[in-house]
Amino acid sequence: MKKIILILLILCAGQGAMAQSILPDTLQFTFKLHGQTRRFKVSFSEQGDSLRMDWTILRNLKWWVGSYTMTPASLEEATELCFLMPEDGRHVTVATHEVCYMLSRRAYRTLKAQGEMAFNHTRYKLLDCNYTVLDLPLLHVKDQAEGGEMWILDHPQYPLVWRMTHNPLEIEWIIQ
Repeated sequence: MKKIILILLILCAGQGAMAQSILPDTLQFTFKLHGQTRRFKVSFSEQGDSLRMDWTILRNLKWWVGSYTMTPASLEEATELCFLMPEDGRHVTVATHEVCYMLSRRAYRTLKAQGEMAFNHTRYKLLDCNYTVLDLPLLHVKDQAEGGEMWILDHPQYPLVWRMTHNPLEIEWIIQ
């Protein structure tokens, strides 16, 4: 009887841990740029050790589609965000030093360990962790020089930039 109870407890604990590590495979990104708003649906899929983000948007009564693929090196070591504009039918493997809408795992680990990180040629400092989404905290960081802010999903495999505001490039977004 004790063995059965122990097994049930282990299974229940394992299911809770799995639920926290699983992200939805499709998210809606709302971008604002120069007074315009665009809503993209973005689907995530792992392809081997790479991560592919397929995006769609309805433009001029036609569905535009494309993708960004991040290689294992990019996911681990990148130091910049890719701000490449989506173009219909374009499938891009981003440069090794870039990631799309997320931090590299190295930048994430540095932020968690030191409370700050260098990313996009900018130093960001951790302000708080007062917000949550998907039952995970968001790490709120701010660029001390220009005021850009990011809320980053506290997830070691997929530290998505859930929200970006006050970006000097005026590209802002939120995931909904």
